[in-house]
Amino acid sequence: VGPMNMVSHNVAAGSDRIGMRLAAEDCAGRLHNDSDSGGSGEEARSAGHVRDNTAHASLVGVLLEASGGGVCSGAPRTVVHHCWDFGVLAGLQGLAEDVLLEDAMVADTRHAGVLILRKGTMTEQVEAAMRGGALVGASATEECRKCAVTSDPGCHPNLSRQSYARAGYPGGSPSYGLISSTFATAFTPGPEHKPWDGLKGYPTIHGVMRVTGVRLASFGPDAGSCGAESFAIANHAK
Repeated sequence: VGPMNMVSHNVAAGSDRIGMRLAAEDCAGRLHNDSDSGGSGEEARSAGHVRDNTAHASLVGVLLEASGGGVCSGAPRTVVHHCWDFGVLAGLQGLAEDVLLEDAMVADTRHAGVLILRKGTMTEQVEAAMRGGALVGASATEECRKCAVTSDPGCHPNLSRQSYARAGYPGGSPSYGLISSTFATAFTPGPEHKPWDGLKGYPTIHGVMRVTGVRLASFGPDAGSCGAESFAIANHAK
């Protein structure tokens, strides 16, 4: 995997753990260019691209790894729905590049739609951004009636010991659309022995996340949301 990856218009479903684990595309020319919001400027694209992919029915829908370009990792127009722990997680043990998510569409996630883990040194200027797209807590009331008991069709048969869905399963823990990006010097390696998103080092001082033009829908106590409680935006508890 690397910056010359050409991965587009694929669908992954029903994975026991991760739907897609992808090296992102290089987005160095777009991170600070709001006029190219949503990933629509093909002339600004790198030679490799990772975009327009869909994942559903997994613990983690899309797990992004660094692009290899050294500056910015992105995956425009990613679509994820019906995942148990994370819709988009960028990335396991943290990405050592800035991150840009453009026009991501994430719905019906039991724990969190999007979480960006950015790894850096204590005083490094690090950044994450989410631009355009939508986060949906529950696309329909019926979604939260699924998996009322563990024997129901669609219940995950082999949750990780670290899965957030284990808390009060099958109802699960509270659900979130966007968890604020976390900036730290090191993160845990993930299941099966450690959490997907635990901190192993000190927080970085200059991390910033920018969120622009993201639509939020069907969160809150009256939205038929898929957690015990449902929140559009939350801080990272770890």
